[in-house]
Amino acid sequence: MKIQVVGSCRKLSGLDKKRFIAAGKALGKALAQSDDTIFVGVHIWDYKMSDTLSEYIIQGANEAPRKKDKKHNITFYCPYTQEPPDTTPGVPDTIHEFKNLANINLKVKHIPVISPKYGMNLISNLNDVDAVILVSGAEGTANIGLSAHALNKPLLTVNSLGGTASEIADDFLRTELDQVYQHDNTVDTSILDAAWYTEDEIAKDNKKGSEQEKNADAIVNLTKKLIKIKAQQKRSMQGALIASYILGPLMTLLWIIVYLLAADNKINLSVAFFSLLFISSLAGSSLHTLIAQRDETTILTSQSIMTDTMLAFLLAFVLALLYLIGGISFTGKVVALDTESEHFQNIALSMSVLGLVAGVLLPVTDVLERLRKAPQ
Repeated sequence: MKIQVVGSCRKLSGLDKKRFIAAGKALGKALAQSDDTIFVGVHIWDYKMSDTLSEYIIQGANEAPRKKDKKHNITFYCPYTQEPPDTTPGVPDTIHEFKNLANINLKVKHIPVISPKYGMNLISNLNDVDAVILVSGAEGTANIGLSAHALNKPLLTVNSLGGTASEIADDFLRTELDQVYQHDNTVDTSILDAAWYTEDEIAKDNKKGSEQEKNADAIVNLTKKLIKIKAQQKRSMQGALIASYILGPLMTLLWIIVYLLAADNKINLSVAFFSLLFISSLAGSSLHTLIAQRDETTILTSQSIMTDTMLAFLLAFVLALLYLIGGISFTGKVVALDTESEHFQNIALSMSVLGLVAGVLLPVTDVLERLRKAPQ
């Protein structure tokens, strides 16, 4: 899998910065050990490499032993312009030094410098990756994270180090992760809030080192699980959409056939009334699905489509009962299922409207909430 890790410590100092460095190395090692292709980089050369997460991810990945003598793959994004001279010889923090690391296979990918601000040059990289992990950071990290979210890329944040990552988690990501994982009780997102330790803290307490490695591994595994869940949701959503594309026109055609047959007295009119009701509810449910997909207001799955369809049936039946007893009668009178042909059109069309409304107004909980908030 291809995982991009983004973050910076320009706004951190002291103990927080040391923990950021240790977290970067631990995550880099965990990603390398899991055989993922790591994506890191800088959008401009003005920032010191030591202020970005890239240096520590690469250094950590280099600490992971090779598997079958195969180096760990890392893609490094950077501007076309030449990298500044190395001012810290002996510290692997330049492209040349990264390439010379024993366990790293570094691929350099140049990016155009569209804007020198806020990491916007790295947004195009998101097309190359399967998921994004944010660690601390500021405006540039926020741009990458929000862009990944807009593109529906799996997104995770390391929260205990503060910065943009923590702000994004508090703003919307915690809630969204709960929604994404609500069907999988084996997922534990609390690992994103785990504490990180400096190298000095680990030297004083070896247990903290083991804990930190486990935390990094757990975050990588969580990222992979999120990628799989998102892929499964995408496949399920595509199947649901195909079904909706077929169901809409099919239900429309079936409605016309039933309506014409009933109008010619070729089928029982009482049966036709309820047939048109439920056919319309299916059409309405299909319409609801397509609207949700267009507006991206919900995560569509086969299970959610089937649930919505069943709810549409039941809601349509309830509305039909209310209509028949005069609760929401268009005429102001108690309505009976008159099977005489001259009254058929009025009742049939009313039943059909109720069915469509039942499908389009899903989910029912939203309908009830809107009714509750409506002016009395």
